[in-house]
Amino acid sequence: MLYNPFFDGLGERSTHQETKDLLLSCVKNDLQSLCFTGSRKMAELITVWAREDARRTSARLANSISAYRTGFLPEERRAIERELKEGTMKGVVSTNALELGIDLGSLDAVLISGFPGTMISVRQQAGRAGRRSTASLAILIAQANPLDQYFMHHPDRFFKRAHENAIVDVANPYIVSGHLLCATSELPLREDGDREFFGDSLDSLLPELVAGNLLRKTPRGFVYTGRGRASEAVSLSSILSETFRIVCSGRLLETLDRAQAYREAHKGAILLHEGETYLVNEMDPETPTIRVTPTDVDYSTQPLKEIHLTVVETLDQRVVAGMRSFFGEVEVTEQYTGYKIKRGDTILGLEPLSLPPLSFRTKAFWFNPQEHSEQKVESAGLDLAAGLHGAEHAIIALMPLHVLCDRWNIGVFSSPAFGEDGGPAVFVYDGYEGGIGLYEKAFEILPDLFETAYHLVRDCGCEKGCPSCIYSPKCGNDNQPLDKNATILLLAEFCGSLL
Repeated sequence: MLYNPFFDGLGERSTHQETKDLLLSCVKNDLQSLCFTGSRKMAELITVWAREDARRTSARLANSISAYRTGFLPEERRAIERELKEGTMKGVVSTNALELGIDLGSLDAVLISGFPGTMISVRQQAGRAGRRSTASLAILIAQANPLDQYFMHHPDRFFKRAHENAIVDVANPYIVSGHLLCATSELPLREDGDREFFGDSLDSLLPELVAGNLLRKTPRGFVYTGRGRASEAVSLSSILSETFRIVCSGRLLETLDRAQAYREAHKGAILLHEGETYLVNEMDPETPTIRVTPTDVDYSTQPLKEIHLTVVETLDQRVVAGMRSFFGEVEVTEQYTGYKIKRGDTILGLEPLSLPPLSFRTKAFWFNPQEHSEQKVESAGLDLAAGLHGAEHAIIALMPLHVLCDRWNIGVFSSPAFGEDGGPAVFVYDGYEGGIGLYEKAFEILPDLFETAYHLVRDCGCEKGCPSCIYSPKCGNDNQPLDKNATILLLAEFCGSLL
């Protein structure tokens, strides 16, 4: 079932509130249900809201609803999995941590709160229900973002859509290191005899993994020595990233990689864990430890960041609609500068942050709009920077239509005056360190990407821009500045003779 809270273009209640109501409805009707969300924070929030509403009916019902996500300690995850199989847990709200790899037995219903980015994920998540020979239910609850609304208005394209082709850069050392951990957990790795399977990066990766206490050399070869299962030690977003420990009164709550910690657990942040609210009192990047205390507040926090980008090497280039376009390696530096304190959509305050910058090298494609495009925008009295910003949002919103990628792992940067030439530029980069091969594919199909982005923004019924066209929920600049008319003009220029 496709469920659209924004069918009238407005939407009086959020996707997540609608999801909470549907989950409660399923649980009250004795349908054992699994609800997927796009973030750790939303998994916790939907759990809190569902428990609060359920408690008005039955404390037992409230206790049969739980969150589940990465970061939980292994024993906590195993307990939830066991209660699901036994049937005592009626509703679980999870990130994609429960999408695959774990046998949950038979479920009656699956709720997917927002399109997860790929049809592969949709089918994998929906397939968690209906493993008995009885009827089952799967509901996709749309968010207001462009990709979700595209499918809500074109349901035939959703149901007829083939699964995506997976593309992975097997030479990326960050990916190879994950392969090494999983392989050595099954058989000892022989440095000479197994080299053909892991490539030239083997010599540099083995000492790093040994130094990180993840591998140990034995007479039979290298073996995995990390804590827990090897598959759990491999983070698909940052395999070798530093891990932060979140501690409350000496008790370990969970772990986060550095990027997650900067986003969710900086000093002053409101952190959710297993339905409980905590205030971050201290973040020590040196240890690395995050200390929190329980709290009861009615506000949330949202980080703000600045992005700096330099081109390291151009690997390919082409001309699209008369516009110079490039693919290559870039170095990205993300600097978290502050955070907003919000109650709902109301901003209560803005606090500064002083954190060390996050820098990494990755793959990207970028393009330089032509001079006459810039002149058209300015002669129309529109804002060039706001138009470039809107164009980057529209492009990344629809990238998953063309390439197998998660929109939350797409990085963007635009500037009306970039580099030595001082001309406008738009960069779209892989948020995965080293790149995984997707952006080279996206570079090949730029005309298709530009055309779908143009039609998305042009056909949206809003006047000045909205979450269904050029607003982005992951924008580090809080969706400022944006100009819908300038965005449409620029995207039309990027399409050239295609329209």
